[in-house]
Amino acid sequence: MNSGATLETLKPAGVITDARLASLKPGEWLRDPAPKGAGRLLARKTKAGATIFYFRYTLPTGERDTLPLGTYEAKSKGGFSLKEIRLKSSELSRLYQAGTKNIRTHVEHLRKAESETVDTESMEATRTTLKSLIAGYCDDLQQRGKVSASGVRSELNHYVVDQFDALCQRPAKDLIPRDFNPLFEGMISRGIGRTTAKIRSHLHAAYQTAMRAENDPTSLKSLRGFGIITNPISAIPAMSQFNVPGERALTRKEFAGYLREVRALSSRPTRTALLLAVLLGGQRMQQLLRLEFHRVDMDGYPVIDSLGNEQSVKTLMLLDGKGRRKKPRLHVLPLFGEAEVLVEAMRLANPGSSYVFTSDGETPMVGTTPSHAVCAISKKLVASKEIARGFKLADVRRTCETLLSKLRVHKDVRAQIQSHGLGGVQDRHYDKNDYIEEKYQAFAVWVAAIAQIEAEFIKK
Repeated sequence: MNSGATLETLKPAGVITDARLASLKPGEWLRDPAPKGAGRLLARKTKAGATIFYFRYTLPTGERDTLPLGTYEAKSKGGFSLKEIRLKSSELSRLYQAGTKNIRTHVEHLRKAESETVDTESMEATRTTLKSLIAGYCDDLQQRGKVSASGVRSELNHYVVDQFDALCQRPAKDLIPRDFNPLFEGMISRGIGRTTAKIRSHLHAAYQTAMRAENDPTSLKSLRGFGIITNPISAIPAMSQFNVPGERALTRKEFAGYLREVRALSSRPTRTALLLAVLLGGQRMQQLLRLEFHRVDMDGYPVIDSLGNEQSVKTLMLLDGKGRRKKPRLHVLPLFGEAEVLVEAMRLANPGSSYVFTSDGETPMVGTTPSHAVCAISKKLVASKEIARGFKLADVRRTCETLLSKLRVHKDVRAQIQSHGLGGVQDRHYDKNDYIEEKYQAFAVWVAAIAQIEAEFIKK
């Protein structure tokens, strides 16, 4: 409060004009004529050269308060024009005459209310941005136990959130297809078409998930309230030209070289994970790495072998959350021969750990560790000219099914072993057979074939 502002040089009352303001000297004041009890508009030029407007009125205590209204700018560039200030002064004068005697307190309350409104609107705007939509979608994947959750979050953050901040700060519901052109065009120009297609798929799924969440009381609250009516990504082609199915399958000789290098790895968890994925018919690495010891049944499961004899086989259970499943599919696999030995060895190596494959004893191994190991093996085999071209982890899974097919393992059994193509109504609701016996008989043939392949290409 400036109740007793010193008017260093107060010019006679007269209507304040732009011309009079221009002629003011530092320290001088101007005052508008005003009736008694209405308050008065003042203007003062500071020693620094700025001209500031004030509203001067008398408090109920008899003190005078000189309330700053703003800085004068003749052409309203950053400050207030005389016309704008007069409007503010007239409004305060009306309030004062109507009974609001402490104008400063009233103005402060208004400013606080405006600030709170702006903050609320800002928070609401932030909550409904594309960035918030991406975060909510990734949280939803994680809550549903999708093994892809961390990978999807990493990809969306790297390619979208971190590189297109202006896009991500806009309300998700206001975005239209062409708003995403710089994102997708930029990625394609960098030669990462396959990743571009994945990002497009992730964003499409994020929008669809948020749209469904509005009417789903079981959905995450962070996915509601976006007001999304249409999915802008739907109008963007799926870029199927970049989703070329993999065709690389290792030959028997290449497969033998791969297994030799895997067995030579120094890291027990990585070596075991890669071997077990093969011995179990080509399992998805992300699912295998999240195997917990309590899902390994070492008590034995009765099965009938190919000769009609009853056997007791140990099993493990993977959680297949791939696709649109809200609950992961229980994927049971028999442990045959070396697979059983490897799992038991990991139990002894990690006493007290929840996970079979772990680097720190507490959390599951990250999927990139085995992938990088396969990449290194591939490069080594190419360098030694044992193979003509490289391969990756997905190619090893494809190799396993290809070899199983050549061993005349039925297509339906292969589907059960690798847990793919099982999303139909029949599989979801009616066929509750776990196919343990069929898998066990297939693994008996498979493990024998692996041993034969390795023996065939061992260098003498």
